[in-house]
Amino acid sequence: MVFRESINQNQTGMAIAAVGLLVVAILLGIWKTGGFRSSAAEADGKWYYALESGQLFAGPLDATPPLDAPTGGEGVQAHVFTCDDSCGNGDLEGLAPDQLEPLGLFVGYLETMAPKGVDRLEIIRNSDASEATRLMQLDTTIMSFALVRPLLAKQKSRRDKWLPRGQVLHSIQQQLNTRCPGKDRATQCFPGSP
Repeated sequence: MVFRESINQNQTGMAIAAVGLLVVAILLGIWKTGGFRSSAAEADGKWYYALESGQLFAGPLDATPPLDAPTGGEGVQAHVFTCDDSCGNGDLEGLAPDQLEPLGLFVGYLETMAPKGVDRLEIIRNSDASEATRLMQLDTTIMSFALVRPLLAKQKSRRDKWLPRGQVLHSIQQQLNTRCPGKDRATQCFPGSP
């Protein structure tokens, strides 16, 4: 009875504790399935794809696509993967996605941010809110405004369109997992990845 009264008197604290436990459970699940493999934190940058030239280029980790491509036009993030245990330290600068196959690599999907999302991210980054609040707002904004082109989609109509990230990310992950038989998941590669 005392426990029930304590919960009734401190509902906010209990809600915070429940959310905390949920976050820990999600992170544990990601970690157990290898979801943190080849982390961007260890990388020198990210791979980007120039929409006009069709070539990959290395760019900064903290850039929000679209960004200016060195060959002109816009560049969007290219999520490069391998089924091997190593990304091969390959220099992919200037290569087209179809040139990656002999290297044991492939582009799983492209990602950019809708204009409203770019504006929202800038407001959040310049905010005086706590780091925890900003991280939560960044995550929500990315899920709300990120757009992807799922290059592995079976239907050509889906490969050629920019789709909301939140709606297609699960199916992209499934396609990536089936791309590498005998492995839990594909390994994401970044410039400088071993």
